[in-house]
Amino acid sequence: MDRSFVSSICTSHQDRLIVQALISIALNLNIGVIAVGIETIEQQKLLLQIGFLQG
Repeated sequence: MDRSFVSSICTSHQDRLIVQALISIALNLNIGVIAVGIETIEQQKLLLQIGFLQG
């Protein structure tokens, strides 16, 4: 998952929705996702909250 989405996930509702959709697609296709650019605890917490699991 591109850094541009991850970096603004806490401030942009649109980016949050895109990330949620990407995670949903990946889970349904049983493929892994790597999030690039997690720089804050808030970003990490939000990603975990919306279904992104740490590997």
